[in-house]
Amino acid sequence: KLQAFAQPTGPVPLWAALVAGGGSRLVAASAVAPLEVVRTRVQAGRVAVEGAHGVARDAAGAPLVRSNSVRAMLAEIMREQGSRGLFAGLGSTLWRDVPFSALYWIGVERTREAILRRGWFEGSAAQKPFVAILAGALAGGSAAFATTPFDVVKTRQQVHAASEGLWATLMRIAREEGAAELFAGSVPRVARVGPACAIMLGSYEATKILWRRLREQCLVAESPCP
Repeated sequence: KLQAFAQPTGPVPLWAALVAGGGSRLVAASAVAPLEVVRTRVQAGRVAVEGAHGVARDAAGAPLVRSNSVRAMLAEIMREQGSRGLFAGLGSTLWRDVPFSALYWIGVERTREAILRRGWFEGSAAQKPFVAILAGALAGGSAAFATTPFDVVKTRQQVHAASEGLWATLMRIAREEGAAELFAGSVPRVARVGPACAIMLGSYEATKILWRRLREQCLVAESPCP
């Protein structure tokens, strides 16, 4: 019974893709949240140090800037915000990543089923990798576009260490800058995520085929298998 449960036949239920995709991303995103905060701050660049009378300057009059090294940024976050600062924007990160992963895996499974029903690549030894590439690209690009507003909010909160909540930030951006600003960067985001998902899923399926063939050759030759 356990083996039958672990290796089911037929289409993957919608709820299974939803729970597995969303749940796994929930755990992963929470675990690496501090690294994501530091990465975002470092990539935002060096920031001028604010003094009592504006930007602090050295003896020569040049603006003092904070170092953007990982160690310095981590120390600065802990000094100014404490451990809570390492999880800044986690709510918006989860709102972006969990729905993305759930939508992505639902899209992958449904796209894969639709392609196979139509008989695309039927008879080809590389059918699974080809189907995975198409499913990954379509599902990844669609999910990336749909969750762009949460990505915009997450970046704003992490860069500016905003104290307001996710929905308050989202509504403020829409009110002050227009709803279109919530999809700022959606084109490069889709252009990056779609191909990345296609390559990842296609490579995964291709590697499984190669590994299976290697094991079959080892069994035929009666030699130790990896």
